[in-house]
Amino acid sequence: MTPEVPGGKRGTMTLEIADGVPLTLLPYLRESADRLLQDAADLPEAELRAPSRLPGWTRAHVVAHLTAGAESRFRLLVAARTGLPIPRYPGERDRAEQVERDARGPAADLMERLRSSVTRVLTAIREHPRAAWRRPVRWPDESGRPVHETVSSLLQELEIHHVDLGTAYTPDDWPGWFAADECRRVVADLAARRDVPGMRIVATDGEIRHDFGPGPLVTGRSRALLAWLIGRSDGAGLTVSPAGPLPAPPPWLR
Repeated sequence: MTPEVPGGKRGTMTLEIADGVPLTLLPYLRESADRLLQDAADLPEAELRAPSRLPGWTRAHVVAHLTAGAESRFRLLVAARTGLPIPRYPGERDRAEQVERDARGPAADLMERLRSSVTRVLTAIREHPRAAWRRPVRWPDESGRPVHETVSSLLQELEIHHVDLGTAYTPDDWPGWFAADECRRVVADLAARRDVPGMRIVATDGEIRHDFGPGPLVTGRSRALLAWLIGRSDGAGLTVSPAGPLPAPPPWLR
């Protein structure tokens, strides 16, 4: 059964704020967090230190990155609630160094910090004051976007990096409504860039379609398109017409 999601629409998780409150996504966040935390907790020490699906990163690096992401969103929620100018991260260099340190720390400490940071940010979302959801906060790109974006961005972080963890969870396991909406968002982001090769994209299970200029037609389900566009797949499950190699999407900037 396709879940009902924000805005009363079926098949999309687009965050339409009702009275400024995005809590309709909280059940999906909890489900996503529970899946990831269970998979991560089941990893023996040796597998935690093994390569992830991200080049140059072990699974421990992915766990450390997820922990930092949850903590950063918690800071934004505190900033919106208190009015203090708290940035999401102290700085990109500090963030990278923290991930490296944490990834090399004791496995038990790493997993406990992931669990506690995810639990804390979910609690902060549930308890965030209704009147503070639209307040602007300092994102890494220095934009002052509203704090309610922490909710949908956390769901994106959990689902995509769960795949990166390199367990049995793959893009085929993404909820269909999540894949459709995230694919739509990624296509919109790519449409604003100048380094995308000429091609046309059509999702066979939704209304996603975009013409990036003269080039082949690439079709497939939203999950397969999304995984390919963000570098989590070599294009398995996609069809290119006329027959030939798939275009190479540019590096995904997130």
